[in-house]
Amino acid sequence: MSDNIIKVTSIDYKKANNQMIEKNILEMENYNSVSEQFFNDTRDKYDKQINELNDTLRKKNFKEYVDLQAYALSLRQSLASSISYYMQKLSQANSNLNKSKGDRIEYYMTGYGMKVSDATRTKLIDRDFSERERTKQLLEIHVDYLRESIKSCDSIGYAIINLIKLLNYVSLE
Repeated sequence: MSDNIIKVTSIDYKKANNQMIEKNILEMENYNSVSEQFFNDTRDKYDKQINELNDTLRKKNFKEYVDLQAYALSLRQSLASSISYYMQKLSQANSNLNKSKGDRIEYYMTGYGMKVSDATRTKLIDRDFSERERTKQLLEIHVDYLRESIKSCDSIGYAIINLIKLLNYVSLE
C-alpha cells in the first residue's frame, strides 16, 4: 500500500486536547477506509490469479504444467514479499501505538485537569486509539490472508508435481 494515499496529522499525545483527538480519530477513520478498500482490491487481484492457476490446472494440458508451476512459484514469492512488507508496517504500528498510549496515560494522569479512575482512564485511552487498533487489525487480517494464499500456491505446486508423476507413470505402462 502506498504510504502517500492519506496522511494522518501527527499529534503529541502528551498534550493533545479532546478536539485534537477527535480530529485525529476522523483522519484515522478515513485512512482505515481507504486502506480497507486497498486491501479488498489486492485480495481480489490475488484471488483472480489463484483462480487462473486452478483453471489452468483443470485443463489437463501436460505442456502447460511447467509454466503453471513457475507462475505459482512466482506468485508465491510475490505473496511472501507482501507479507514481509506488511509485517514491517504492523511492527511499526505496534511500536507507535505503544509509545502513544504511554504518552496518553501520562496526559490523563497529569494534564487532563481532573483526576480520573483507572477504569475511566482505560476507556478514554481505548476511545482515543480505537482507529489505530483498527489499523493494526486490518494489517493482521491482510497478512493472514496472504499466508493462506501462499498455502494455496503451495497446494497447486504439489498438485502439479503429483499430476506430472501420475502422467509419467501412466505413460510408462
